[in-house]
Amino acid sequence: MTGKRILWILVIAALIAALARLFLLDTYRVASDAMAEFQVKGDRLLVEKWSVGARLPQAIKWPFIKDKAKAQWVFSDKVNRLPGLSNIHREDLLVFNQPQTKASDPVNLRPVLLSRCVGLPGDFIRLDGTNLFVNEAPKPRSVDALFCYRYWPAQNALVEESLKAAGMNRPLLARNDTGFIFMPQLEYLRLLVAQPILKVALKPYATELDNISILVPYRGYTIPLDRRSMETWQTLINAHEGVTLTEAKDSTWLLNGVAAAQYTFKQDYYVVLNDHQGYMNDSRRFGLVPASHVIGRASLLLFSPEKKRLLQRLR
Repeated sequence: MTGKRILWILVIAALIAALARLFLLDTYRVASDAMAEFQVKGDRLLVEKWSVGARLPQAIKWPFIKDKAKAQWVFSDKVNRLPGLSNIHREDLLVFNQPQTKASDPVNLRPVLLSRCVGLPGDFIRLDGTNLFVNEAPKPRSVDALFCYRYWPAQNALVEESLKAAGMNRPLLARNDTGFIFMPQLEYLRLLVAQPILKVALKPYATELDNISILVPYRGYTIPLDRRSMETWQTLINAHEGVTLTEAKDSTWLLNGVAAAQYTFKQDYYVVLNDHQGYMNDSRRFGLVPASHVIGRASLLLFSPEKKRLLQRLR
């Protein structure tokens, strides 16, 4: 085989690999412990794109260039994607670009996150502490999800001894005058059965961010343009719908400078929650995830350096 033929084979193989990575499959390295214990920091996941519809590149970032304006080659002002073979489902592990960034940044160059989809277009989602409700029906969280439980520092020895007696190994955390521990709900219940004294000492803990109540908009959903609806939707629409909604002096609303009485959403949105309550880089902090920001669905654990796992289906 001649050198020229080998070169052509390598070029074609590289092209096929690039196209497969762009339109079919990609890999994602977990950058935090936001997804609890089954997808830990450093894990390499396989992300499939064809089912949700692969996105066409909006921009390319050139390496080794400090000037940000010159380092980006922007192809399009909006996100375009191929038709998908199926819809996103509840409980899917979504890989997506973070919505809450500078509006001038191309979507595909924004930070990449991994989180679990709990709210689909058209759902009414309510998060009350650790309790999740979908369309007012209780929805169990992932069995691997870690929730926060609080205790007073004076009870540190009691909690530590109870964990040891129950054969559980969980780090004890402290902030100011409060102690914290993260564990799955089933593990917490087993701990209370084994050590009933902890029913008083160890209580579930939630912050104001652990409270969400929102209707998830979808493509074709129409809302009236008034002050009440704009308190909920104006920021989202201006950030992700490619239009500008402003209030006129006479309290009417302008859509791209033209008076309008209603607005119809152009794309679907999703609610995502991390499986680790302590990591807030999900819908509790940045709100809804637009369909344009979804990269794909994480489907397979390729390799876990920490857990020494290989080729395991994600849950």
